Amino acid sequence: MAQDIVRLLRLAVVLELTGLGRTTVFDYVRLGKFPAPVPLTATARAWRSDEIENWIAERIAARDAKTSSRPDVQNGAGGAA
Repeated sequence: MAQDIVRLLRLAVVLELTGLGRTTVFDYVRLGKFPAPVPLTATARAWRSDEIENWIAERIAARDAKTSSRPDVQNGAGGAA
């Protein structure tokens, strides 16, 4: 069984993958709503790719759970024009 390779992602990549802004990422880290970065040097930080992928998957799952619990969506009456 092949093991997934965990990569370390710098902030610019994290921002691109998540669509979040820099301030939001650091606010969410402080609030425990986003994975904390890994220290690389005294000043450089990076995020584990698996933790970012899991965070994204959790956002999608939360959206899907919310959508599937709405009766108008379940019955195909989504209201799209």
